Amino acid sequence: MSRCLARVGPLLLPLLYLAACGFQLRGGGAGVALARVHVGEANAARLAEALRLALERAGSSLRPEAGEADWRVRVSGERLARELLSVNPSTGKAEEYQLSLYARLRLEDRQGQVLIRDEPVQVLREYSYDPAQALAMSEQETEIQADLRRYWARLALERLGRAASGHSP
Repeated sequence: MSRCLARVGPLLLPLLYLAACGFQLRGGGAGVALARVHVGEANAARLAEALRLALERAGSSLRPEAGEADWRVRVSGERLARELLSVNPSTGKAEEYQLSLYARLRLEDRQGQVLIRDEPVQVLREYSYDPAQALAMSEQETEIQADLRRYWARLALERLGRAASGHSP
């Protein structure tokens, strides 16, 4: 027994340190699961889908109809904007951009009590741009947009969890 512990112990020690410091794998375990939730959207289909995935991963049960749900979430007004941050002074070409993703979040319980009233949620990401690799940069921007949506959904999930904790639907 002690021989087995001597072999396994050094492997378990780093895992215990990671667990103690609160480390989580990227994309894992964010927020509180909301039982029976409906996610609606207005001009925010991609963000609503990202939020649905995050809710499912957190253990929530999604409902297709608002009347079947204990919690009603609404995502609206998705806006994605790209802003030029810096230009190379010798060539006059863009070097850095910033992508921002914005939408409003609303949460109601089954009785219609509003717990989050169209609260704005915004995420930003800066990235370098190389005009010599325009195709790769376009793919990179598409990937960053998807990453921003996932990050927005995690932030929204945390806000939903905070608002719903201690409140029964």
